[in-house]
Amino acid sequence: MENIATLELYLPRSFFRSRKEVNGIVIEESPSELVSRNIISIATGIDSDYIIPTEGDNLPDYMANGMGFEVTFAEAGDYIKQMKGIEFGSIAYPSSLNYDQYIEKRIEAKAEKVRNGEYKGAKSVSLCCVGIVPHIAWYFSEPEYSDCRFNAVYDALLICRRDSFFEKLHYLYIQSGIFDNIFIIQPTHRGQHVYFDMKEHHISGHGITILNVNNPLAVPMCTTTPSVGITYNTQFRISVLLAVSNKEIKKTMTSQRLSDKYRLWKMECEARFQQLKKNEEELNRIFIDIYGLQDELTPDVADKDVTVHRVFDSKDDVPESMKGSNYVRTMRDEIVSLISYAVGCMFGRYSLDVDGLAYAGGEWDANKYKTIIPDSDNIIPICDDEYFDDDITGRFVEFVRKVYGDDTLEENLKFVADALGGKGTPREVIRSYFLNDFYADHLKTYQKRPIYWLFDSGKKNGFKALCYMHRYQRDLLARLRTDYVHEQQERYRTQLAQLGDAIDRASASERVKLTKQQKKFQDQATELQKYEEKVHHLADQNIEIDLDDGVKHNYELFADVLAKIK
Repeated sequence: MENIATLELYLPRSFFRSRKEVNGIVIEESPSELVSRNIISIATGIDSDYIIPTEGDNLPDYMANGMGFEVTFAEAGDYIKQMKGIEFGSIAYPSSLNYDQYIEKRIEAKAEKVRNGEYKGAKSVSLCCVGIVPHIAWYFSEPEYSDCRFNAVYDALLICRRDSFFEKLHYLYIQSGIFDNIFIIQPTHRGQHVYFDMKEHHISGHGITILNVNNPLAVPMCTTTPSVGITYNTQFRISVLLAVSNKEIKKTMTSQRLSDKYRLWKMECEARFQQLKKNEEELNRIFIDIYGLQDELTPDVADKDVTVHRVFDSKDDVPESMKGSNYVRTMRDEIVSLISYAVGCMFGRYSLDVDGLAYAGGEWDANKYKTIIPDSDNIIPICDDEYFDDDITGRFVEFVRKVYGDDTLEENLKFVADALGGKGTPREVIRSYFLNDFYADHLKTYQKRPIYWLFDSGKKNGFKALCYMHRYQRDLLARLRTDYVHEQQERYRTQLAQLGDAIDRASASERVKLTKQQKKFQDQATELQKYEEKVHHLADQNIEIDLDDGVKHNYELFADVLAKIK
């Protein structure tokens, strides 16, 4: 990867031409400026129509919602001369280390303008750095490019050097307050593009997203063979994001990281929010003009009055302009929605293989379920340990594996756990969420009319299990009692017997810990014994329900064994 062949660089002579103006109005945009607006749109989620080119030394290249965006094309000097068509010939592509210095030099040139106060017209400035040629040493670690790896030691060295460089950029230019963020977008050697978010990389260690864009200007630049390495073509056309819509890019995302999916969804929500706000203000403007109310009304719409969801990483990130809105959501809210959808797939309410509702009563169609097979008996236990094969935590882990793959499983589980908050390993945090918080969130989502019913023995968590109301059958409680409640009682008896033997042989310090565990199991077993009697009583009645009677009426039929709705 260090010894890169000489490359022929080519871009149309007009790529960097200036905008044409007539009577002060811009009537044509150069290809490089179109690329720049697309880059900013990708990085921020702001619709490109709202990204306005500026003129004047006291403003950055583009403005959007009061924020400034400066754009720089990474390859300069002799490279740019070749791209402009001023000079022809071949020059050597810089090595990895030289390329880092090369990029930093371009960023530093822009940072110096900020230090000199040249962008006073913007409340904040983000820098978008556009790469023209691929730099494999930065993106080879992504799963999509695993065949570009050499060996563990060398690969680790390259990743360490890249991450150190990104941290250096964050420290020098973001943490210092010069730029709000730095985005770098480059083509890959396979006609895709890779997007680097310096702030996100500093926070989470990720911030690298592969964008799968089919670009007519891109042709294969090199071939990769694991045993040989990378062989570069001697001539190729530069891949740039010309005339590729933000919407198309979003549709072709290939990353299987939940963090990337979340960031993409957040960007889509922001674009939808800005579009709706623009539409409402335009309608206001039309009616104000029709009725001549310019002196009495303003077309402006406050952010908090826009009736479409807007996503923020945390409650602390919600701006003052959105306070009081019913359409604010956080990262945790989005992960809770994902978990709710996953539970729906477990029960067959949803399917990854069909759109919309797969089952909400009526005739069951097993052909709708190929990727994830719903739970067969409509009973999914929620346990504080791995007591059952179809425990809900295990099922959720399998859902994430099926949907996003094995390679990113642990990373995705950590992202879910971090969003939920809590102590322990990712699986422990997720288990704790199902045990303590899932049902409260479900009741909130369905406004105290739950479609998933929680069988709950009490505060000691002796037994909990979910069922899907629309799949209820009259023998469900009998199966719950024999296949799950009795099984759990037997496990408690076994645990208590083992703990009794262990306590007899334990040292004084160990005995304290074991006795505490014994007390916990005894309390759970006692609670479950009383709960079993209630379940037995209702199971013998073989209660039928009518979905048309509604959730509230049907839920009350089983009030003695279901969680209280608060």
